[in-house]
Amino acid sequence: VGVLSTPATAESGAYTKIINSSRPGTLIIEQSCPAFVPMIEAGHCNTDGFREIALEYLSPLLEEGVQAIILGCTHYPLIEPLLRQLVPETVRLIDPALGLANQLDSHLGQPQLVRKTSNIFGGTRICVTSDPDGFATRSTSWLGVRPEVEVISLQPKTCFS
Repeated sequence: VGVLSTPATAESGAYTKIINSSRPGTLIIEQSCPAFVPMIEAGHCNTDGFREIALEYLSPLLEEGVQAIILGCTHYPLIEPLLRQLVPETVRLIDPALGLANQLDSHLGQPQLVRKTSNIFGGTRICVTSDPDGFATRSTSWLGVRPEVEVISLQPKTCFS
């Protein structure tokens, strides 16, 4: 099983741990993809440069003959069409968000259709660590509306005396 993920996720070995807990002995290759998120966020997914980088990240996985590749970052489903072009048909691409959504449906019930005229986000806060206007602009095509986005810091607040 191959995993395409951010450097922090690959370094943590999180996918290896969870897969081996249910399927001991499975060979897992966690591939760090540091260029993916910045390029996806900048809208450079359909460039030759992005394709070359994707091939570079996929090569170790394909050389090992992986049967499946997990898209280990919330950004990566946005490049699934490109990845499908680059991997053999026999390699399954897995979006773990779909499994999470199905689990949420079983706990919360099926999602309800929302009228476009209503506030589709309800009480949802959309937070980013930088460039809220850029995120709102780019996400409009994914969400169908321009969301309100706020900037937050993930750094702990400290007190100095």
